[in-house]
Amino acid sequence: MAAPSDISIENLTGTWMLQGINWVVRKAIGMTEVTVKMRQFEGPSPSTGDTIHQIAISQAANVNLGGTTEHRYLDWQEYPQEDHIFGKTIVQSRFIGSTTNQTGRPVPCVQTRTEINDPNIEKFLRAEIDEACMPYDGFLVEKAQATEPLEGGKDGLWMEVVIRSQEPKWIAEQVKCRHIRINAGFVGSDYCAKVWGFEIIDGQRRYVRRLVMSDTKGNHRMGRLVYTFVDRKCD
Repeated sequence: MAAPSDISIENLTGTWMLQGINWVVRKAIGMTEVTVKMRQFEGPSPSTGDTIHQIAISQAANVNLGGTTEHRYLDWQEYPQEDHIFGKTIVQSRFIGSTTNQTGRPVPCVQTRTEINDPNIEKFLRAEIDEACMPYDGFLVEKAQATEPLEGGKDGLWMEVVIRSQEPKWIAEQVKCRHIRINAGFVGSDYCAKVWGFEIIDGQRRYVRRLVMSDTKGNHRMGRLVYTFVDRKCD
């Protein structure tokens, strides 16, 4: 189901299903679906005590891998997180506004912190190109209703998440499905940058997470996670 018009980056509460789990993952462990439940709300920051936007996220698959729970505090403070799949990480999250690209189109105001010198990384996170690095009109430009971005202008609103690993490990297929750890030759996801927003895919408005993962050896991967809306309930 397409995302309803009142579901936005300011209100992601509901149940979502990850689309397009690739053949390698399905064949390897029999996974055919990943369900994500999100509850977006305002509450006190564990860091400052100020009232901030927060997202509680739970993920589950249809195989016996165990689920994950995550919490996003949208104040750009550093928060430790640990689970049995990704280990120990440091996470930063915030709303970001717009900047203008070379064609004059508003795009997410995101600047990567990876040391890898590849201009396609920022272009991909801004949805100016696709996974094949071809030109692409990606993210919808949707203005904020009640939220001030921590960075950028007010023509659009997106979400930025940066994750830094504290204990690098083998990770694969994360560019297709965040729930999987299968050895596909990419070692040590030390850094992961994500931009969340909405795109029109096959004529329907979909919730999308674009991400770039990199390691200290100069390797990096770009990928896009596309979700279909299931239900407004998240319990």
